Amino acid sequence: MKLRNALLQSISDNDINRFVQILSTNESIKQLQDNERSNFLHELATFNRPIIFYYLKLANIIPNALLLELLNQKSIDYDGMTPLQLSIQYNKKIRPLVFLNTGSDPHVLDEQGRTCMHLAVRSNNIALFVKLYELGISLNQADYSGNTPLHLSLLERREEFSLLIVSLSIALNIRGENGKTPLHLAAELGNYRVCRRLIAYKARVDVLDDEEYLAKDYSLTAEIKKLFSKGPLCEKNQFTKNPAYFLILIGLFTLKFFTIWLFNFYTFKIKYDLQNYPSDIIFIAVSITYFVNITLLLLSSFKNPGTLKKTDKILSVFYIKDLIENRTLESVCITCRIKKRNNSYHCVLCNACVECYDHHCKWINNCVGRKNVKCFTLFLIFATIDVFLTFIGGAKYVIKHSPEDSISFILQFTSIAVSGVTLLIISPITYLQVTNHINSTTSSIRFSKRSSFDSSNSINIQNPQDYFNE
Repeated sequence: MKLRNALLQSISDNDINRFVQILSTNESIKQLQDNERSNFLHELATFNRPIIFYYLKLANIIPNALLLELLNQKSIDYDGMTPLQLSIQYNKKIRPLVFLNTGSDPHVLDEQGRTCMHLAVRSNNIALFVKLYELGISLNQADYSGNTPLHLSLLERREEFSLLIVSLSIALNIRGENGKTPLHLAAELGNYRVCRRLIAYKARVDVLDDEEYLAKDYSLTAEIKKLFSKGPLCEKNQFTKNPAYFLILIGLFTLKFFTIWLFNFYTFKIKYDLQNYPSDIIFIAVSITYFVNITLLLLSSFKNPGTLKKTDKILSVFYIKDLIENRTLESVCITCRIKKRNNSYHCVLCNACVECYDHHCKWINNCVGRKNVKCFTLFLIFATIDVFLTFIGGAKYVIKHSPEDSISFILQFTSIAVSGVTLLIISPITYLQVTNHINSTTSSIRFSKRSSFDSSNSINIQNPQDYFNE
C-alpha cells in the first residue's frame, strides 16, 4: 500500500523520474497487486489527476502478462469491477480507450451483470460506445435486471444514444424489467423521436408487458398516440412517402386552368366575339403561370433535393476522434452512418440525409434541400402570382357585370372566394421561403427547437499533449 501511495504522490507532483525510479525493482512491481481486493490500476482508473502518460510508462516497464492480469482483475472494493469498468463508471473519456488498446477485456461483467456497453451508455461516453461496438460487444445482452443498453439509454434519458442503438440493433423487442420493451419505455417517457424511430425500424407494437399493457397504453402525448393509431400493423405503412397530395395539387391547378379557360371561351365566344377572346390579358397571364407552375412543381418534386450519398463503411464513419472532441452525435447521422455537413438532416419519410434541409413538403412529395430549394421557391412565387391574377380576374368580371348576367357571375364570385382564401394561406409561406433564400437560412434552422451542441467542455486531441491530460 505504501508503494501505491508513493506512486500516486509522484503523479500528483508530476514527477515522472521518481515514478520510474519506484518501479525499477521487481519487489516494487509485485506490490502493484493486492490479492483479490484491488490493484494499482483500479486506483489509477479513479485518480483525479492526469495519469495516461504515467500508465503508458508503467505498461512499458512491467511484464505484459502482469499488465493483462492487472487490467482484468475484478476488485472486491469496487463492486467487482475491472479498471476498465471503473474508469467508465467514473466518467473518464480517454482512459477506457487506453485500457482497451493495451489489453483490457471488454467482455467482463460486473456484479450486476452489466457489460462495458451498459456502462458506456450510463456515462454518456459515445466514443467508447462506438469502440466497443467495433470490438463486437453485444447490444442485446441484458443485465441481471433484464435491461439491455437500449433499455438503459431510455431510463437514463439519453435520447441520442437511444436513436443510435436503434439504428444499430436488430433485436428491438427484448422484454426488460417488468416485461417492458424499449417501445414501452419510450412511450411511457413521452419520447416521440425514439418511438417514431422504433416503429420505423419494425419494433412490434403488440407486445404486452407483465401487467398486460401495450406500449400505446403508456402514450402521454397526442403525437405519440397518433403513431399507434393504425394498430399492430402501423409499422408497415406509418413512414412512407405518399404521392396523394402531390397529385391533388396538380389536379387543382389543372382544374382551375381549364375552368377559367372554358369560362373565358364561353364568355367571349358566345356573348361577345371570338376576335376579342385573345385580348383578355389576365387570362393569358394565368395560362402562362399555369404552365410555369406545373414545370416548377415537377422539378421540385422529382429533382434530387441534395441527398448525401451513403457509404458501405459502418464503423469508420462514426469518426471516433470527432466524437471524443465534440461529445455529440449531432455531427453524425446515426441512421445513414455518415458525417453530416451543411446543415444536413435525416428525413424519416425519404430515409435519407438531405443537405441544407429545409423541410419535407407533402405537396411535392419530396424534401426541400440545397438542390431543389430554388425551384420550390420559384414555384411558390408563381403560384402566388397565379392565385392573385385569378382573384383580380374574378373581381374584374364581377365589377363589370350585373348579377343577372348568367351563371358566369356565380362562377367568378366563387373563384374570388377560393382565390382569396388560397392567397391568405400561400402568401405567408412564400414570404417565409423568399426570406430564407435572402438570409441564406432554412426553415428547419429558423424554427428548430434543438440547440446546437456545446463543445465548451470538449477534449481536443489534435494536440498530442492534450491526449495525456486525463
